[in-house]
Amino acid sequence: MSLLLRMGSFAAIACLSLANADTARAHSVIVDPSGGGDFTTVQAALNSVAASFPPETVIVRAGAHAETVTLPQRDSQSLLVCPAGPESTSVAGLLLGPSSYGVGSTHRDWVVRGLSVGASVLSTPSKVRARFEQCAFAAGFTVDWLEGGIPMPVSECEFHGPTSLLGIYGIAQSLRFRNAPLRTEPRVGGLYYMDCTFAGAPGETLVVAPRTEDLGFTRCTFDSAGVGVWFPNGGYTGLSMNRCRFRRLALAVGELPISPVLVFWAKRPLTVNDSEWEYCDRALSWPGGVLTLARDTLRFCGDGAVQCKVEVADFRNLLVEDNFGTALDVTLAQSVPSQDPSAYVQQSLFRRVAGVGARIRQSEYPDLGSIWLGSCRFERCVTGAELSESALHAQGCVFFANEQHGLVMTPSLGMIVSAESNSFIANGGDGFWLRPDMHGSSALVDIQHDLAAHNSGAGVRLEGGVPYTFSRNDSWSNTGGDFVGVAPDTSNFSLDPRFCGIASGDLTLSSDSPCASSDPLAVIGACGVGCTLAPTGVAPGAISAAFAVRPNPSRGAVEFALPPAARGGRLDVLDVQGRVVWSRDVGAQARALGWSGETAYGPASPGLYWARFSGAGPVQTRTLIRLR
Repeated sequence: MSLLLRMGSFAAIACLSLANADTARAHSVIVDPSGGGDFTTVQAALNSVAASFPPETVIVRAGAHAETVTLPQRDSQSLLVCPAGPESTSVAGLLLGPSSYGVGSTHRDWVVRGLSVGASVLSTPSKVRARFEQCAFAAGFTVDWLEGGIPMPVSECEFHGPTSLLGIYGIAQSLRFRNAPLRTEPRVGGLYYMDCTFAGAPGETLVVAPRTEDLGFTRCTFDSAGVGVWFPNGGYTGLSMNRCRFRRLALAVGELPISPVLVFWAKRPLTVNDSEWEYCDRALSWPGGVLTLARDTLRFCGDGAVQCKVEVADFRNLLVEDNFGTALDVTLAQSVPSQDPSAYVQQSLFRRVAGVGARIRQSEYPDLGSIWLGSCRFERCVTGAELSESALHAQGCVFFANEQHGLVMTPSLGMIVSAESNSFIANGGDGFWLRPDMHGSSALVDIQHDLAAHNSGAGVRLEGGVPYTFSRNDSWSNTGGDFVGVAPDTSNFSLDPRFCGIASGDLTLSSDSPCASSDPLAVIGACGVGCTLAPTGVAPGAISAAFAVRPNPSRGAVEFALPPAARGGRLDVLDVQGRVVWSRDVGAQARALGWSGETAYGPASPGLYWARFSGAGPVQTRTLIRLR
């Protein structure tokens, strides 16, 4: 009892330690520089418990302890705790004493909690083993276990100097690096950084990861430096980044040019999901392997924001806007052993890009591989997309108000080009331009259900292609000609498509459009029917509440406003494959209906959908865009 009274405000901590019979410590000692504890120096307290058993607790009260302390080896794990935290409790330096335990031992001597250390700290297999929790390191921190491997020895710590975590595996939780360049190299089992922040001065590299095993970053932030994460171009099995944020970086994620010979010999995957890049000169530079970006956002990034030379590129549900140059600059190349190179850009939005929205090309074997665009929108870019030297496909895409051309394709000899159900509207050059390759060779062309209108160049321009299928296309009011380089048959036409609101970027069609159809898959263009004309004798404003979706675009639940004259019917939501993913019967008195975003296949993925209302009157459809 006298011991507890002497501890004052720390009595509760000691009581908890003594109450647990399984982990009871012989006693706790208090370090108080003002003389109110058992010792006035930390080292004296450590020396007093060096040979004691059971484990000890050393409690260090607030103060700047101007000493360099050495943690001695312990037969059982002991605790050094600073209740006031690293803001109020510090030592000049901390050394780990010699250890007799081998590399393969799982023994741990100390847990250090809430301490700030002024000098750099070094941990190796020959030294005492400690885990640091809620600590701060002012001058550097090095763990070098490359000869063996050790679980992550730090948690919720802050670093202010060069840091090396080598030979580590497990989870690194809530670490903060401030002007503390990190060199990290996992061992078997992988290393995963979660909820960590990395911030540095311009020109610094925040993270370098050579020769790694599986490495991952989740909910991490990289800010204000030269390079965010820098990797070698060979020697690791996989890299993933999820829900991360990159801001104000010269290069957010890149690969070290260590061994160019290895670039295409290993399919090294990089996956980045649900992440954001803002104000980065370059978001991603990645040579070799497989690159996957899903549900990512790139804003205010520089020219070549994503620049890669890979075997497979898969981009899905991207939001790319207000970039200062070409957004996606992708070159496809083969590896050994190889699969046919391919690139996919699907359900993505590119707008206000001061360059090409997506430039994708094949570099070595143009007779292999393929490039696909699906359900994307390119708006107010310099050129929407440029695809070349492969089999090329675009389906369900919108190219609107781009400064030069909408879509430019340059296929390889004998390869198939398909463009189906796209809208090429109000571009400064050609809406769709098919160019011959450098040898003047021709491709097989499959063009169906495309809509081109109000382009300053040609609506559809074919140079050197051999039409295999060219049917059900509408090209109207294009300054440079509607169909150039092709003689369309009678299934093609040049008629006013009757957009619902082209001035505001609404490229859906009125119900009486010549491009409209009650079947969403038969509609010409990418946007479907979105409005109904007023009946004869009714003022135009009388049906302003016609079938509509709000909010649209949306990240969550939406409400469908039903036509005023509806007397019951059925409401369906269809995906881009034409599947009905959600439907409801509508009662005669219903004027609105809500949808949470749940479908028969789970939560609706971001992308393009159609809402279709079937009632007593004409079938009405409306496009619906779900954002991430």
